[in-house]
Order: sequence, then structure tokens, then C-alpha cells
Amino acid sequence: MRLPLDLPLLPGIGLFVLSIGSQLLVNRIIRRISSNRPRFRSYASWLTNLGWIAGPLAAVWIASSRYGSGDPIRDFGFLPRLWDLVLVPATVIVGGTVTTLVGSVVKRLAPTDIPSAPKSIEEAHPLTLPPTVFVAVVAHLTEEISYRGFLQQAFAFAMPVPFAVFIQAVAFGLGHSGILQRKGFLILPTVQSTLIGSSLGGAVALSGRLFPAIASHVILNILALAELKKRVVTDGNLA
Repeated sequence: MRLPLDLPLLPGIGLFVLSIGSQLLVNRIIRRISSNRPRFRSYASWLTNLGWIAGPLAAVWIASSRYGSGDPIRDFGFLPRLWDLVLVPATVIVGGTVTTLVGSVVKRLAPTDIPSAPKSIEEAHPLTLPPTVFVAVVAHLTEEISYRGFLQQAFAFAMPVPFAVFIQAVAFGLGHSGILQRKGFLILPTVQSTLIGSSLGGAVALSGRLFPAIASHVILNILALAELKKRVVTDGNLA
């Protein structure tokens, strides 16, 4: 099942590039300004949040205006429905369980590929305070819009939905591989994000809406943040 958008392949990919590209551009600009102007750093986190959400929301408006009904909330399925009470927990359980099991295997096969724990939660997201709000609200919303809202729907227009889910999941995994962050290619985050992307894409395919994936992504990110904090505390770097 697709979203109620007639989003062709090339325009969909273009909107995906606009959404992701605007975020990367904002990150680069604000990081450069912050490094040269220390006084600017107190505003950097909020400007980063605004920049991260502005591009994807603009792309949503374009998609809804040109290829949908003109109502972004309806076209992208941002509102919940009753059976989300079943779909969201199922997505979290299946996605989280499979990712954990496969991740444990990858850790054994490639132990040197595991990213080290940051010294603090703030180090993981240095430009955004509070980082919990950024990860659990802004990041997951923009990722769902970009990957499941644009990329998956664009490929679903040209091919069977399962293939579209697979393609966006691979792209989602590569987006978290460390390449865009200039950290090299990390196998574990790539595999885990690909599996998570598959479960979230499946939720969108089953429901025809983004809300189940958004809600599931929020919960998974909160669990990931809890694990990150546990790693930081275990390493003795956070009181």
C-alpha cells in the first residue's frame, strides 16, 4: 500500500535529495560558523533544529501541492488511527528484536567495527540541546518524511511495494553508515539501520500512512538513547 500521493519516481527522488541535502547543508554551515564565532554556539542548537525541519517540511508542501490533495496531513498520514495500537508495538518489537539479534552476530564477526561510546550524550549530538528532544522528535520525523515519505513512495510508483521498501531500507542503512558523517564505513550501524528501515517501511506499506513509522521510530530512538546513556555511564564518563 502506498501513501495517497501520485508521486512519480524522479520527482520523488528529487524531493528526497532536497530533504536530505538541506539538512547536510545546514549542518555544514552552522558548524563552520560556530567554529569561527564562539558566541554563536549558544544559538547553534536551535538553528540546527529549525534547519533540519525546514527543508523536509518544504518538500512535504511541494509534494502535497503538486501530487496530492493539497492537505499534507492527509496525504502523508500524519494522524493516528485505532489499529496503530497494534501496528506500532508490533513494529517496535519485530524491528528491535531482529536488529538486536543480527547486531549481536555482526559484533562477533566485526568487533573492531563497533563505534566507541561518546564521553557524554552531548558529544553524540554536540550542536543540539537538549539532544534528547532532537533525536526523539526532529530527527525521526525528518527521516520518516525523507526515506519512507519520499524515497519509498517514489519507487513504489514504479515497482512493487516490497522492492521499494527494500531500496529505501538500504538507503537508510547507508545514511547511517558513517559515510555522510565522514567517519568511514561502519558495518554494524549500516546493518542495524537497514533492518530498522525495513520494519518502518513495512509499517508504512501496511498502513498507507507515516504515523505508525513515526511513532515506532520515536520509541526505538528513546530505547537507543537509553542504551547510549547506559554505555556512557558504564564507561565511567558520565556521572
